[in-house]
Amino acid sequence: MKQNNLIASFFKRVEQASNSLDLDLIDSQFADHFIFSDPSGTRLVEKQKFLAALPRRQEFFKSLGYQSTKVFALDETPLDDQ
Repeated sequence: MKQNNLIASFFKRVEQASNSLDLDLIDSQFADHFIFSDPSGTRLVEKQKFLAALPRRQEFFKSLGYQSTKVFALDETPLDDQ
């Protein structure tokens, strides 16, 4: 399937924002509330609380050896025609 350029561009900016901790860019990429899922379940997250936690999260990741974020592959699955 041909990848949507808007989606590829979005994830390129996700990569950029993750590596630079550009909070303004990250702010522009999320709705005021969004759904987050991980192995412990799915929950609603408030964007402002998420943004406030990101600097601490980045420091924690760096303490574990984190160096950078890289999106290696994308698989697009259209849900409907729109």
